[in-house]
Amino acid sequence: MRVVFSSISVALAVAMIGTSWAGQDKDKQKEQKAQDVGKGLNLKGTLDPENGKPYDAPDALKGGKKKTDHAVYLVNFVKGKTYQIDMIRDEDAGMNPYLFLEDSKKKVLAQGVTGTGEPGTNDARITFNAPADGAYRIVATSLGGTGAGDFSVKVAETKAPPEKKAPEQPKDKQDKQKPKVLDVGKGIEIKSKLDKDADGPYEAAEVAAEGAAKNKKQHKLFLVNFEKGKTYVIDMIKAEDAKMDPYLFLEDAKKKILAEDDDSGGDLDSQIEFKAAETGVYRIICTTYGPVGSGEFTFKVTPKK
Repeated sequence: MRVVFSSISVALAVAMIGTSWAGQDKDKQKEQKAQDVGKGLNLKGTLDPENGKPYDAPDALKGGKKKTDHAVYLVNFVKGKTYQIDMIRDEDAGMNPYLFLEDSKKKVLAQGVTGTGEPGTNDARITFNAPADGAYRIVATSLGGTGAGDFSVKVAETKAPPEKKAPEQPKDKQDKQKPKVLDVGKGIEIKSKLDKDADGPYEAAEVAAEGAAKNKKQHKLFLVNFEKGKTYVIDMIKAEDAKMDPYLFLEDAKKKILAEDDDSGGDLDSQIEFKAAETGVYRIICTTYGPVGSGEFTFKVTPKK
């Protein structure tokens, strides 16, 4: 049996196959060819949830999980340079713009949520400092299950945002955090006070006196240099009108408690006698025992002869 193909049918078949291959090659080339940012890019796109391709990033949040339609743009970034990426919807577009930035292996590196663009808009923005040279994937999509219309994606080099520095603290707070190390010499005597402006609650890991630890009362921290083999007497003496029961802790530089005392100084005052096993800095904590405690006190360290 002979099968006869008309020249028209053969031509149509070839044309259809050729069109299909051409379309695949075009999509593939479009996906693979990354654009240089240069002086800036202004890329156009359209979201069509009815006929588009859903975006499903494995480690994306919000928009990614909804699998809405999306468009992908490949751009070349230069290591160390900072880029601003904006997704701007057209006025009549019914969408909440949402951006993802991925590396070449589709790992999500950054997200631009709805409303992070220009103030007063629902546009999305990402500011990104490239950790390496190469192609990056910009995914433009919409937050939520729906989102349709035209948009533009703008990419431009920008200045790196200033580093966020911790606000400078007032000098008195710096002093509280970093007390000066005191040399005992012939002796130390300092007037001090426990109140709301002291060094905060004292939290000791292991304390024999449960009241002092559990109540976490205000404290004053003093750092002192002790010499190996020498014995020192440490006193915390409350003022007459002070409403406190003094309590002392002595710690090593790693905050391990070496000694503590409640009333050895007499009249509720605290006293520790300590022989230094090593030369170095020791921590002395003046605090209170019991549920309440505030007022002035005298801190003393005296080398024992």
